[in-house]
Amino acid sequence: MGNEYVDDDPFALFKRAEEDVAGINALLIQKEVPEEYNYVSICFHATQAVEKFVKGFIVENNGLVKKTHNLDYIQSIAENIDKNFSSVRNECLTLNEYTQAARYNDNHKIEKDEINNVLKSLNVVYHFDPIVKMREEYKKKNNYRILPEFDFLKK
Repeated sequence: MGNEYVDDDPFALFKRAEEDVAGINALLIQKEVPEEYNYVSICFHATQAVEKFVKGFIVENNGLVKKTHNLDYIQSIAENIDKNFSSVRNECLTLNEYTQAARYNDNHKIEKDEINNVLKSLNVVYHFDPIVKMREEYKKKNNYRILPEFDFLKK
């Protein structure tokens, strides 16, 4: 049985989170399929991006976090390291509602206003100072590519 705690490299977690954000942008700008067909994928990538950013923060700061998709739990671990994470608690709770729904629940039809809330929550975490600082540090040290400010990420 493998390790129950996240042992991924924080840099790799952040890079994959950026890829999730880029994937959301691709889904939002494509016009080949109806917009609502992409809602589940947008929710999935948003929750995954936040999960990876916050887990990366935890691991970078020598914290232990179990392998889980529960954003409420993950945020609480980050808050134990940096009390400022209390300010993104509501965003993590909002996104947490889409971790299982986005993957397993065909009975929950995701609506446009929910997508707007998901993107707003992602935006808050994406621009959250401890996350931004890590992204900036990775850019300097490891040739980390910070994404452009896609329309859905603009403050």
